[in-house]
Amino acid sequence: MLAVGLAALLVWGCRPKPKPVELVEDGSKDFHVVVLGETAGMLADPDQRLAPMLRRINAAMCDFVVVLGGVCDPAWINTDQTTQAMEQARREFGSLRMPRFFVPGVDAVIRDTSRRAWEKRFGPMWRSWTYKNNRFVALCSQSSTPGQRFSEKQVRFLARQVEQRGQRERLYVFIAEPLWEEVSNDGLNEWERKIHPELAKAHGATVIAGRWSQFTDLPVRDGVRYITAGGGGLEFGRLRDRPFLGPVLDFQAIHGAGGHHRIDLPRVNNIVLDGKDDDWADRGLAIGKLVPARGAPVNPGDCQCRAQLGWDDRGIVMIAEVLDDVMLVERTAADARVPLTRRDAVRLVAESDSRYGERHALTAAPSMLAGRIALRQAVRREGEKDWRIVAGAARGDCHLARNGYLMELLLPWQTLGITGGAGQTLGLQIVLFDADDRSAPGLFAWQPFPTTGNHAEQLNRVRLVDAEGGIQQLFVEGALLDHGRVMVELIGSADMADRSVVVLSGLNSVARGRMLLKRGQTQCRLIFCRPVGETADEPLEVYLGDERIQSIRPQ
Repeated sequence: MLAVGLAALLVWGCRPKPKPVELVEDGSKDFHVVVLGETAGMLADPDQRLAPMLRRINAAMCDFVVVLGGVCDPAWINTDQTTQAMEQARREFGSLRMPRFFVPGVDAVIRDTSRRAWEKRFGPMWRSWTYKNNRFVALCSQSSTPGQRFSEKQVRFLARQVEQRGQRERLYVFIAEPLWEEVSNDGLNEWERKIHPELAKAHGATVIAGRWSQFTDLPVRDGVRYITAGGGGLEFGRLRDRPFLGPVLDFQAIHGAGGHHRIDLPRVNNIVLDGKDDDWADRGLAIGKLVPARGAPVNPGDCQCRAQLGWDDRGIVMIAEVLDDVMLVERTAADARVPLTRRDAVRLVAESDSRYGERHALTAAPSMLAGRIALRQAVRREGEKDWRIVAGAARGDCHLARNGYLMELLLPWQTLGITGGAGQTLGLQIVLFDADDRSAPGLFAWQPFPTTGNHAEQLNRVRLVDAEGGIQQLFVEGALLDHGRVMVELIGSADMADRSVVVLSGLNSVARGRMLLKRGQTQCRLIFCRPVGETADEPLEVYLGDERIQSIRPQ
């Protein structure tokens, strides 16, 4: 029996260990990072939950992976279970083809024995590395001193990283949980006292945290940008007060210079507000299709909308072309008393980074009274439930047609309380109300996010740019059809013509196609049978050429 045990131990010890993977520079400045949070639950059932996720990450071809805490259950600190969980995590994540960095979190490892076990498997409790002209720093969210998050030694380490980063473009900091949201008795938590002042000295830093199961991207403060991009955690702190930008299912991808959902919005000069599109041509940000907002009532198939957005010295300008088979517009004095959101209407929502928490909504509905449009302007501040109507200088015009209408709107900078200019960032959303009768209207939106609350009002982050000319986004939509079929549709700019489209389920290709040029834009529509087996419930990964575009879950 003893011989068998020794033989088994020898075989275990001789198992090939995962080879370390090094970061490889390629001369570019763009990077693609996958961030994971709270993986302890996945490690409890690795075959069903963790392994499929790791296969998708391998297929995503990112530069490196960051695991933000969540390796061990907090109740296991300084027990044999902690060491076993760490060993399992090291073994399971060894299947990744790219470098991985582990950031200690709330499970972590604040006692000496646990710290030694962590450092043996995952490296230092806090560390830094450089890649593609950027410096990345991982911090530990728990000091070994009771009641203290950050030791003086760790604060000095961070100060050195800020000071020594030289000419690197930006500094990126990873931490397991968004400690800037902690509530303290004196109103200033340890993050604000010790860490934020050091980061502000970098004149441009991005902090990426895990734990929360929603993606958030807060306005820049003292040059520091705060993002939560982890998954699996519970809501805590002031989470419900934050504007969610999207769900985090298993992992979140952070691209380029630390941005996500950041879109360029071009200047468009000489736009006349006449309800016609002859002066727009291909200028502005082209939004090929508004899609149904999840969780909201939808009148399927009877309403479509495309839009173009831009800005000038006056404010944000937009034109929306709506095709609608049933028009519910203002025709009588009684109709004028019906709320705009109970008719066919278009809403433009905006929030500036400098006035965070104050959203302005410009809502307009077609009217057949005296050839005008019904226009309302409202504001809602953070924490308020309802919009309040305000007086303002918003303007617009509408051109009615037999099968719909053209709506042109201006939301002035004066209304938003800012002076618009190149480089400024805003939150924007477009909402379409489709009211075939006086019941709850269908809702459509520009890239609506499937989060809790009012789905249609989650904002897209845009950056104002001076360049005139068209900026065409690529839009991807997935729908579940009858008989277990799935439809994936892509709409993009003309320069995407003839590019290949591939849809993956896990590592398997389930559909292939090509972008075809139609009426100045490209389109690809793929219809295929829904995958079965272990990947049936996983998101589908959409690739344009070799570039991964989006994960979708057909609804």
